[in-house]
Amino acid sequence: MNKHTIHFIGDIHGHATLLEQLLLRLGYVHTNGAYQHPEARAFFCGDLINRGCENIRSLEIVRAMQQAGSAELVMGNHDYMFVLYHLRQAGTDERVYPHAQNYEKLFATTLEEFSGKPELLNEYLNWMKTIPVLIDRPDFRLVHACWDTDAIELLRAYTGNRFVLSEAHWNLFSDPEHPIVAAIHRLTFGIQIKFELEDAWIKPRIRYWQNPQGKTLAQVLFLKPNDMLLPAAKELLPERFYPAFLPYSENAPLVVHGHYCQKGTPAVQQENVVITDYCVYRTQRLACYRILPDGTADWVI
Repeated sequence: MNKHTIHFIGDIHGHATLLEQLLLRLGYVHTNGAYQHPEARAFFCGDLINRGCENIRSLEIVRAMQQAGSAELVMGNHDYMFVLYHLRQAGTDERVYPHAQNYEKLFATTLEEFSGKPELLNEYLNWMKTIPVLIDRPDFRLVHACWDTDAIELLRAYTGNRFVLSEAHWNLFSDPEHPIVAAIHRLTFGIQIKFELEDAWIKPRIRYWQNPQGKTLAQVLFLKPNDMLLPAAKELLPERFYPAFLPYSENAPLVVHGHYCQKGTPAVQQENVVITDYCVYRTQRLACYRILPDGTADWVI
C-alpha cells in the first residue's frame, strides 16, 4: 500500500485554469510558489501543452510542483514533438528532426504565447528535455501511450532507470532510422494500424493492451464516432493485425496512460490499465484517477 494518496492527472493541453480548479478540489494548497498536498502526490500523464490557450501557465504549474516535490510527470507526444520542433543542428538553423515541422499548426497556440519571449521559451524547452519518458515502479507504471517492453528495454540501455534523455540522446533524432526514435515514438504515440473500412483508408490507434483474438473492430480500435456506427465496425478484426497488439498481462502492475481521448463516465480499461485523458479541449473536463492509501481507487473530474 502507498503511504500517500496518488493522483494520476490526464492530459492538460494548455488548460491551466481547469488544472488549478482540479488541484483545489483534490486538496492541494498553493504555498511557497507551488501547489502542494501534505498527504498526496500528483503524477501527470503528459501532454502539458497545445490546443488550449494557457500553455505557459500550465508549464509553470507543473514545473513548480515537480521542483517542490509534490508531483512527477512523464513526456507526452505533444511535449516531445514541441522539443524536437525547436531543436537545431549545432551552429545551423536546420532542424535535428525535420519531420517535426509537420506539427507546426498543432503548436499554434503555444507558439503564439511564446512569441517575443525567446528566453522564456528556451528556459522551458531546457526543462522539457529533462522530463522522463516513463516511470517504472513496483506498484505502478506510467507512460503516455504504450507499455512496450522491447522499446522500454532499448531506452533503458541508453538512459538507465531514470528514462531521461540527455542532450546527446536528443541529437540522435538527426537519424530518423535510429532505434531510439522508433522506441520513443512508440511509447508516446502508441500503435496505429492502417486498413480499409467501407471503401475508405483509416489509420486508427489500437487498444494495444487487449488480446485481439475474436474481438470486433469497435472493441480493439479507437474509431471515430461515425465509423463506430458502420456495420463493418461489428466485424472481427482480421488476424493479420494480431501481431500489432501487445496484450498486457492481468498479473502485471497497474499501467496508466494519457493520450487516448475518452468521453463519457470515466472507467478503467481493464483492472490494471487506466486512461486518464478525458479530452479536456473538447469536454472542458480534466480527469484524475485517485488511489487512496488503502488501495481503493476512484475518479475525480
